[in-house]
Amino acid sequence: MSEKVTPDYETHKEELRHRTKYPEKPLNKRLQAIVSAIPAQSKVLDVACGTGRVLHAAIDKGCRGRGIEITPGGALAAQQKGLDVLEGDVDTFDENAEVHELMFAEYDIAIFSKCLMYLKTKNQIIDQLNVDTIIVFQKCPSYWKFRLNNERAKWLEYDKEKPYRLKGGEIIAIDSPKAVARWGASYGYAYSKCLRGGFWHGSMIIKMSRIRF
Repeated sequence: MSEKVTPDYETHKEELRHRTKYPEKPLNKRLQAIVSAIPAQSKVLDVACGTGRVLHAAIDKGCRGRGIEITPGGALAAQQKGLDVLEGDVDTFDENAEVHELMFAEYDIAIFSKCLMYLKTKNQIIDQLNVDTIIVFQKCPSYWKFRLNNERAKWLEYDKEKPYRLKGGEIIAIDSPKAVARWGASYGYAYSKCLRGGFWHGSMIIKMSRIRF
């Protein structure tokens, strides 16, 4: 079954804010891959952390972490687990001091889970982050089923609405792990590794770092 694509960014945010069901599930293979890529003892920022499943797993392996979640229910569920999670909209960092402090404090690693494509401030954020490593988890438009069902164009619509810009200003389409790596490299995250993604996978997980790994 294909995942619903909300055609409008503001509509998408409103849908998230009104979400009420948060069934607690074990980590799937994709989330396990993210947790495995986080070095023990790291200081972690989890953006769009949901109910905090990845953040909780990272803390279980000795990390310290903070998160931000736009949905009240998700943030509350994470907080009830004892996690340091702020309910807030990442895109408001310029006007919200609490969001700004959380986003641009010093961390070892930042995780963006299925959210970058929706963020209008993604380019400013990556330019200002105070982290060595970023993990990006999102849909992979080059997935063969998306191509077969003509869904690739729908996923790339978000790139047009809220574009990814290289450091020099050029707009690029994020249609593959290589495109994500190119975007990150323009902001100094020169070393990248695709943990999952490409033609055979509906989602991609890319680890990008300023430090060779």
